[in-house]
Amino acid sequence: MSDDIKTDSISFALIVINLTVWILGLLQPKIPILSILPVSVESGGIYYPVIAAGQWYRIITAMFIHDGPVHLLSNMLGVFAIGSMMERVLGKKRFLIVYMAGGIGGNLLVLFLDHMTGICHYTIGASGAVMGLLGSVLIYALINRDRAGKAFLKRVVFACILMLIPATPNVSVAAHVGGFISGAAMAWLLHHSDNLRDSL
Repeated sequence: MSDDIKTDSISFALIVINLTVWILGLLQPKIPILSILPVSVESGGIYYPVIAAGQWYRIITAMFIHDGPVHLLSNMLGVFAIGSMMERVLGKKRFLIVYMAGGIGGNLLVLFLDHMTGICHYTIGASGAVMGLLGSVLIYALINRDRAGKAFLKRVVFACILMLIPATPNVSVAAHVGGFISGAAMAWLLHHSDNLRDSL
């Protein structure tokens, strides 16, 4: 069991970080010193006007902020279920790269659409990053078209159906789609960088 915990250490660390940020957000009104940290819904989420004004850190901090226990739990279940699987497949470093690419890519698509439409949404959560992991599952399934690959493909199709269909009016489809595409693209690039290096 200790080996499994060690293998999934990045997934576990991400869950702990998200949980810690949520707790800090709850404590922020009661502990003034925490006001310097972008851990609350008001201070760290994606909102085009303030990001355009210079608060670019929100592209990253928004990935770790959630607006309630249900929102947090649903995303952390995704990290646990998909992350623990893909961390073993990709390795720790590449897993983290794909996770971050999904979260950042999803947030950038939200910003782009807000800029183009002039309609600014407030977006937080790790769902873009989780969708990025799903995108990497799809790439792994397509590359490994054996029995294991087909099993992965069935999982990603089922999970995508669940996550791409908005369950509430507040779900950001743009963050989900952007995260999925970014995670898939990063997984594909990492795979082909291996092939290129092996051929040299």
